[in-house]
Amino acid sequence: MKRVAVSLVAVVLAGSLAWAGEAVGVNVDVGVDVGTQQVKMFEASGGSAADYSTVVFQPYVQVGKFDEGLSGGGRIRGLFTSDKDTDSDAFGDVTASLSGWDIGGAVGWGFKVNDQVMVTPLLGLTYRSFSVELSDGGSVNVDTTMLTVDLGARLQAKLNDQLDFLGLLTISPIVSGEQEVDVADETNDITSGYVLELRAGAAYHLNPKCDLGAAVVYELLSEKVDWDPSTEDTLSKIALQLGATFKF
Repeated sequence: MKRVAVSLVAVVLAGSLAWAGEAVGVNVDVGVDVGTQQVKMFEASGGSAADYSTVVFQPYVQVGKFDEGLSGGGRIRGLFTSDKDTDSDAFGDVTASLSGWDIGGAVGWGFKVNDQVMVTPLLGLTYRSFSVELSDGGSVNVDTTMLTVDLGARLQAKLNDQLDFLGLLTISPIVSGEQEVDVADETNDITSGYVLELRAGAAYHLNPKCDLGAAVVYELLSEKVDWDPSTEDTLSKIALQLGATFKF
């Protein structure tokens, strides 16, 4: 599954980047999301193996072109959190940590509503991988990988000569995925789930070649695994995004 998922995303990403590289007005975005990450693993009526919140740090690089007509691009992100001492219903007092990465690409078509507003519907694929580690002398690792189909829309509204509003909403059903628990030495399929991503912020035109941006971010990942469909894993993030856009 991993090879197929990565191959599919690679095809979409390569196509998006190849087209963006040939297009006039390609942008390179770099930045970071900093905020709070809530982690719940194996959540059921009897409790959770992990249920805690911590500080999250998520750097990203995005290359793309979003304008009237054919638009699109690709994004790669890392995922890092601070270690958290917490009480696990399954393992007692543990130190928990979360890390991971994702890579994806999307294409769409930009429609100008008027001279100030443009809406771009988007369709893409993203491969996501993350690991939750619980340690108390020994350790338990829960490794999760998944492929999502990303359906969404991007909104850009010109507020004045130097400031734009930018919004992004995507809902991404999980079409394939698996979860591996090392202490049980078993791998289980993800039976259902989704990723929701919402971003709203502004871009300040510093000069013709560079914008500075800030946004509020909310992301929610929810999944169920076939070993026990009554349990649910969720990762939710509320963060501030800070970044810069370089125009070529």
